Amino acid sequence: MAAAPHVATGARRHHAGLWAIAGSLVAVILIGLVLIGIFARISPQPASCTGSGCVVPPPKGTPLSAPHTYTSSTYHYTVRYYNTPGGYNPAMNGAIQVTKQTATEIDWSVNLDGVDPAGGTWPYGVQGMSAGSQNAQQVVQGVVNQNAQGGQFIYAIPNAMVGFVHGYGAVYGVQAQTSDGGVIDARYIVMAAVRDGVAVVFTALGPYNAKQQDHPDPTDTIVSVVVAPLVNGVTFPGMPVR
Repeated sequence: MAAAPHVATGARRHHAGLWAIAGSLVAVILIGLVLIGIFARISPQPASCTGSGCVVPPPKGTPLSAPHTYTSSTYHYTVRYYNTPGGYNPAMNGAIQVTKQTATEIDWSVNLDGVDPAGGTWPYGVQGMSAGSQNAQQVVQGVVNQNAQGGQFIYAIPNAMVGFVHGYGAVYGVQAQTSDGGVIDARYIVMAAVRDGVAVVFTALGPYNAKQQDHPDPTDTIVSVVVAPLVNGVTFPGMPVR
């Protein structure tokens, strides 16, 4: 009897080894594809789109910290505020300080050294009072008569609002005394709104500067740009916080 051909037996083992290797490679490739799919879902992909109607979402910035809150124990209105001017001018970060808090009002000061040619520290604040039978314009006039008598009326602020309540506001030209005893032209801003017999009044004093850069303001003082968000941070009693 002829001996069994060893070549044939060896060939069968060789082919079996190739199939085993090929199967392992296929398994590795499949596992790799599965992992790529998983990481593709997890990893953020760069925004991409085409066409005229495509809108790529803007990058997300750092969230703001929670604002500070002042509440009048007498008139029960609330003011939510930040210690910086909301990013209007990064050079002014840290320039704002709370100077007084009472049962009826909260006041701040802003240092304009290096920001405005006049420099110096300038006051602004929010005050609550009983309106009685007065409307917002009468409240404003009373505040002006008390604090800026003789000031020159410049213009009424269009659509003036305090705490999202319609009211009245005006800008006055006044003289302000500097720390060295001099006198310079300034702007006095007064806004008020009345709700359920409570008047909330916003006032600010800033140096007159008709040559503002970047975003000129009709009040002709940089203070109005810095403190403008504050009037939207007011909440009258009984109204939801915005």
